This record gives sequence, structure tokens and C-alpha cells, in this order.
Amino acid sequence: MVQVLFGLCVYKVCAFAEALALSWHGNYWVTQKPMAGLWRLVLAQHGYLSQEDWPELEANLCELNPDLVLVALGIPRQELWTQHMNAAQTGLWMGVGGSFDVWAGLKERAPQWASRFQVEWLYRLLQEPSRWRRYLALPQFVWAVLVSGNQLKPAKQKQAT
Repeated sequence: MVQVLFGLCVYKVCAFAEALALSWHGNYWVTQKPMAGLWRLVLAQHGYLSQEDWPELEANLCELNPDLVLVALGIPRQELWTQHMNAAQTGLWMGVGGSFDVWAGLKERAPQWASRFQVEWLYRLLQEPSRWRRYLALPQFVWAVLVSGNQLKPAKQKQAT
């Protein structure tokens, strides 16, 4: 539920990251960015939890009922967990990849030319060559999307009455 203070909406934000950058810098990011008074960090949690700890975290998250959940747990973990949790939750859930590392100042953001040509992934690969194994899955993913695209039927359009 969005809180209203002094006539302004204050959104509850939760942040999850595999990297410890979130635990160290998450609160700084939320309080120092422009319009920081519009949101409140209600939970910042790293993703290094045992299997036994996840149910308690998920119950706590459901109780908090955040308006925005930023998830950076790595692919495909963040997508799978977001899909699992979003089914029982309201609010906006967003996979933010390595953004916490950038916001915390641990990694450099890709230059504008890389963003403009949508090759930020290539810049990250050049910065961290050990990531190359992750990128091997991309051609398989693109192929699966192309193949399944031929099998999908377009959604029926509702006609105005």
C-alpha cells in the first residue's frame, strides 16, 4: 500500500541482489538519488541464502507488500524467482541485472555508444571475460524465440461496439 506523507506518495521499495553491493550500498542509493523522498527502502537483502531461509524471506516480503521490487540475482534465477513471487504479490517487479554493481560504483556503466547500439552485454563481456560461458546460452535463446514465434498465433483483437 502506498503511503502518503505531506501530500506526496511514498513507495515501498525492496531490493535483492546476488552481489553484496546491495547490502553495502542499497540504502545509500535509495536515500541519495533525486526524489529520494518519494520512496522508502523497506528491505535490502543479498541473495546468498540457504534453501531453508528463502521461505521466511518470501513470507516477510508478502507481509511488507512492496510497491517496487528490484531483483538482481543473475539469469535465470532472478526471472524464475520474480515469476514465482509475482504470482502472489502486487507491485512492480523488475529484474535489474548488474545495476546494483553500477549504482554502488563497483562496476562502470557501458559507454553511451554501447547503449545506443544495444550492446551493453558486449561491453560487460569485455570487462569480465569470465562471463563468456553465460553468453553461450544467448544463441540458443534467440533460436528458441525464433522457432516458437512461428508457432504462436496472434492474439484476437477486441472489436469496439
